[in-house]
Order: sequence, then C-alpha cells, then structure tokens
Amino acid sequence: MNHAAVFELEIINAFVTVADCSSFTIAARQLNLTQSTISQQIKRLEDRIGKTLFRRSTRSVALTEDGVMLLDYARSMLQLAQDAHLRLLTDSRPGHLSVAASDDLACHWLPPVLRRYHQCSKNVRLEIHVGITDELLKGAESGGYDVVLAKSLDENSTDKIIGGDQLIWAGDPWLISDSDKPVPLALFPDGCVYRRAALNTLNNAGRKWEVIVTSPSLNAIHTAVESGIAIAPLAQCFAAGLRVENNINLPALPLVWFILNVAPSAVRKPEVIRFLDLLDKS
Repeated sequence: MNHAAVFELEIINAFVTVADCSSFTIAARQLNLTQSTISQQIKRLEDRIGKTLFRRSTRSVALTEDGVMLLDYARSMLQLAQDAHLRLLTDSRPGHLSVAASDDLACHWLPPVLRRYHQCSKNVRLEIHVGITDELLKGAESGGYDVVLAKSLDENSTDKIIGGDQLIWAGDPWLISDSDKPVPLALFPDGCVYRRAALNTLNNAGRKWEVIVTSPSLNAIHTAVESGIAIAPLAQCFAAGLRVENNINLPALPLVWFILNVAPSAVRKPEVIRFLDLLDKS
C-alpha cells in the first residue's frame, strides 16, 4: 500500500488526540465526532500498519510500545501540515477578523493568542468585542462575529468544547455564617452563565440571596470578593488569588464548559483558520 494512503492526516489527528486525552470519549468531543467514528479511524490505522496502538480497558486507554513510537512521527506530520497550510495562507492582502469573548476568557486566554496572531498577520484588522455570554452567542447567530469564545453549562453543547472547569464560591465564609441571612453576591449581569448557575443552585437549595455588586468586569468581581463584601461564583481557574474555602456552607456549583463558536460564513476565512490554529496551540 502507498505510504501516503496509510497515514491520512485526519486519522493521524484522531490518533494524536486519543493519545493526548487518554480517552476515546473526550477525543471524540474535542474533534466534534462520534466515539464510534474515532474508534473506526483508529482501527483503520491499526489494520493498515498491522500494529496495535492502544491498550484498551473499561477504564483507561494507554499507548502500546508501537503507539509510543508512532506518536512523535504523528505529531511531526500534523505540524508540517499546519506549517504548510499557514504558509500558503500568509499573503499581503488586507483582511479582517472579528473575535468576541466573555470578560474572563478575554483577560486570561486571548492576550497571548492575539499577540502571536498580530505578529504573523499584521495586514489583518482585528476587531475585539467583550461581553456577556448570552449576548455574544446571539450576535454570533446573526453573523455579527467571526469567532466567539463563551461559556456553557451544557456538556453536550453543539459548539466545540475547548475546555472546562469547576465553578466554585469565592469569598469570606464569615459572610454566610448565618444561614438565615441572604447570601451577598457579586455577579456578572443577566445573561452570564456563572450568574445563572449560582442563582439556580441557591434557589433549588432554598437559600436566600441578594445581589450587592453587578459588573461585566472580572476585575470588579474580584475587587468585591477581596474587599470582603460579597461571595462570587467563578470558574476555579479564574479565581486565582481569591479566598476559596472547600467547605464553604453553600450548595455545590456545576461544571462550566468553555466553548468555541465559529460563524458558518467565516469557517473558510484564512484569518479565522490562522486564529483557530494559534488558539489550538495556546
């Protein structure tokens, strides 16, 4: 068989993703494919090279010795393909890229990606929008943005899941030492996933609450917590430096998922392809 036919890039990408995730289920979610499709791709690769690449059990997936050997080559193949694609996309024609993100993702994820993007795409006019998740997703539906980085409480979101974290309560436990008093909250405005999760959780538990700080700014929410005047629901990765008590006397919050939405009209835009490639590498 022709060597090129053995190592199809789509299948190689599936192999690397399963190896990195140690899970067919998580790999399928990241690639927006079904688990059965991923399994079929890996089986096709194993059949073509005549080697078993993964040891599978009901609880884990691990590389065999042959799988470990192939992994470095597979990463090199994907890297070469990405480099060639980006090189072909790089030209002197002016372009435009519109990116929207919620404030926490904009503060923590976007800066290094935008810095690298600007360095290699100085002919592209960048347009950055920061807002609340529900508003951003509505804007995406109407074609207002090329790319949206937002959040969801739905693990089965139709948008691509690019990460996730546990929502936690950040703040001084003394503020809620009396369970008969309302929980003082610092929240993002209506339309925020954190806000929706917190209020639903408290209402379902029968806890009283009052919103004393409302702001679209993550820094303002941090300030309210640091000042000792409010409790805030935040993704754990965005609560660095804040007081977080594991045994705080409040009901547990759900997981939050970070999602990527690309406008159908922008999927093939060179500016978008280049941005998504840098985001994947961040």
